[in-house]
This record gives sequence, structure tokens and C-alpha cells, in this order.
Amino acid sequence: MVNFVAKNFALDSSLSESEKIPVVNPSNEEIIGFTFTTNNLRVENIVRLAKANKQNWSSISSPERGNILRNFLKKIELSKQDFIKIVCAETGKSQIDSVNEFEAMLEMGHLMASNGRRLNGITSHSKNSLKRISVWREPVGVCALIVASNTPLPNYAWKVFPALIAGNSVILKPSEFTPFSSTLFTEIALEAGIPASAFQLIHGDGETGSTLVNCDVDLISFTGSKETGMKIAKAAASKLTKVALELGGKNALIICDDADVELASDAAVASAFSNAGQRCAAASRIIVTEGVYEEFISSFYNKVNKLACGNSDSNSVGPVISAKSLERINKILNESIKKGARISAQGSNSNKKGFYIKPTVVTEVSPDDEISKVELFGPICCLYKVKNINEAIALANNSEYGLTSAIWTQNHSTAQLATNALEVGMVTVNGPTFGAEPNMPFGGVKNSGNGWRENGESVLDIYTEIKTVAENRI
Repeated sequence: MVNFVAKNFALDSSLSESEKIPVVNPSNEEIIGFTFTTNNLRVENIVRLAKANKQNWSSISSPERGNILRNFLKKIELSKQDFIKIVCAETGKSQIDSVNEFEAMLEMGHLMASNGRRLNGITSHSKNSLKRISVWREPVGVCALIVASNTPLPNYAWKVFPALIAGNSVILKPSEFTPFSSTLFTEIALEAGIPASAFQLIHGDGETGSTLVNCDVDLISFTGSKETGMKIAKAAASKLTKVALELGGKNALIICDDADVELASDAAVASAFSNAGQRCAAASRIIVTEGVYEEFISSFYNKVNKLACGNSDSNSVGPVISAKSLERINKILNESIKKGARISAQGSNSNKKGFYIKPTVVTEVSPDDEISKVELFGPICCLYKVKNINEAIALANNSEYGLTSAIWTQNHSTAQLATNALEVGMVTVNGPTFGAEPNMPFGGVKNSGNGWRENGESVLDIYTEIKTVAENRI
């Protein structure tokens, strides 16, 4: 049944059948509505509109922008049930997971709104007593914000709220799989008082995103795959456009001999299989030292085998986002089995329809096998046994990615050794590989990004430019 409609806010024109894209509920494969491909001319006109009118938002004082964002958030809260209904339908997630995403969106929004009073620069002394030096934050300009489908509401919040509080105009490009939540998000933004020229929405697939990044925008902020991120970086380089990339991960969770096994196995299950493994911070590699290996796998396998696919609150693992993702992940898994990999634990799936993959633990794989190296973005993890913490760290670092990691130990020295040596942007001691809070800078090293950090105060470095002012008294 068609329940939702994606809107074109910038240009009121009819859509041809060729421009329509069906949107499918991943949990049951039913079409829930249609989005559309914004053609190249529309995209270019939207960017021109934003460029020509960017002062409509940037000229508003940052405290007043904060007040408008707070009004935006109040209106979002009034639409909680609508957001939850849409996210459940777009992503196939359970209601409880959709509620958690809604709350995460609000948290980020409130943190950024408070920065209306705290967009601080610095002052500095000069060797000349008649000279005063100050450093200001100014808006970058027009920001192209391209987000992934895995957690749509937090993904909008992580980019839109910091961009707006800094005084930028934004053009949001959501995934073609989750267009309706972004439509509602945009409607509410405009109702809250954000100028239409400062908040625009572009629907479409990867080609639409490619058109956007090749337009005359001032900043591109992208969350998604390494491959797409590299294409964006190349396109931006020709114009020296500022680019912030939050890319993939092949994150390792390390279990040491002195770990609390029950708690560690809980963390491993959550890290590998929550959100159907569709987290850039998911633990797709579990590394266990040999002294605790047998005890750990006994606990871990028992918990994994009890997991069940479905989209109700009583189920553990939801669907992946699309049939294409399902096919890609299964292909990699099947190829690894042909080469000698073994499925050592696996949950159940009784659903007749839906893009479900049984939560799966794979053993007897080489660190150099494809399944050990690529980001799967699904509920599959590889399990490895190592002799000691040094081998564990070396294996964890044997990856082109460097986003997150976690280590389970009760020894402070071991924890310090790991946090110093792990080549990642975020390390958790005695916790899961995911769980970034709004005040925590989030991002990775190596092929997990290009050096910027989302969340926390660091995110303002993405969405502002620095101006240094030297004032002389004469």
C-alpha cells in the first residue's frame, strides 16, 4: 500500500514516470510510496537559489538561530509518532529501534542549538601593545549534506543541526531508500522559521548526488562507502571544495584473558548484530585471546543462536536495507564458505519475505580473505583466536579502515596499551564498538574518513571558516 509521498520543496513541477522511484519496506518487500529523481537542471537551480540567498540565514544572529532551532525541535517532538511510523516503514526496523533513533536526533539538536550562545572564537595577545588579535568563526556557505540510510534520523541531525547553527544554508540529499523521513524533517524545519532558501531537500539516487557534488557548493559533507567518498573527494579537488567524509569501518572488538566473559559476549552480540550490522561502527571482527577463547565462544555462540530475525520489538535482528545489499552480503559469505570458512553460530529467520540475513558468526577465515577485509554492512562477523594482546592489536590494525574499536579487560595497563596502539578514531574500554554520544567527536583514520570529526565541538570546525582579525589602535 502506498502511504507516503516525497515532496519537491524547491520547484513545483510535475514528475514523469521515469523520475519516480518506488520505496520498499525491507521487512516485507511491500511498496510504501514513491520518491523521485531530481534532474540535473533542478539540482543546479536549487544550488543557485541557495547561493543567491544565503544571507537570509547567515545574517541572523547565532543566538537567534539557536532559538529557531529550539522551535524546530519542539515541533519535531510533536511529530514523534509520525517519525517513528515512517522510519519503521522505510527501514523495516522495530518500533523500539525507531524510538531510540528519534531520541538520538533530539539530543544532537539540543546540543547544537545551545551553541547559538557558544560559537566562540579566541583573542590573543600581540607583541605590539596597541594591536589586538581575534579569531572568528564564520559560515562556510552552501553545504551539500549527503547521508546514508542506516540510521536516517540521527544522520540528518549530525549534519543539519551543526550546519544551521553555524549560519550555513543546507541542501540535504537523503538516501533514496529513506526519503519520507527527510520530507517530514524538512517540512517541520520550514514551519519552524528556517528560510526556504536555507533548507532545501533533493531526492534521488547516486547520480543525483553526483550532480550535487559537481555543483558550485561551498562544502560537501558525506556519510557512506569508501568508494563513493573517494569519488566525491576527486570531484571536489578540481574546485578545492571543502569536503568532510565519514566512511566505512571494519571494526575489531578484542576480548582479553581477564575479561568479564558474560558482559563481553553481550557487547559482542550488540556490536555485531544490532541494527542488522548496518553501522559504520559495527564489530565485524571479534578477536579473542586463547586463554579465554573456549569460555567466550560458549557464551557468545549460545546468545547468537538464540537471535531471531524480524521487525517486532521481541526480535533481535532486522532486515538489511535492500535486495541489492542482501545479494552482495550473501555473495561474500558464500564465497568465503567455498574457500573453507565455517559458520560456527547462526540465528534464525522464519520470515517468508523481507531482506533478512541470519545473524552469523564465521570462523576459520584468514585475515586476508575478502570477508575479513571488506565492510559487509550486515549481521555477519568473523571470529579469530590469537595468543596475546600484542597479536590482537596487530590483527585489529591489519585493516585499511580505522574507525572504532573496543577492548575488554580488567587490567588498566592492558587497556592503556591498546588505546595507545589501536589505529582508530575511537576506542571503547569494556563496552561496544558503537555508541557515540552527541558530545563525543566521531570519525576515523585511514580509509574511514579524511580527518574531520562529527559531533562534539569538533563538528563546528567542519561547518565554519576561521577569520583572523588584527586590529591596531592609531
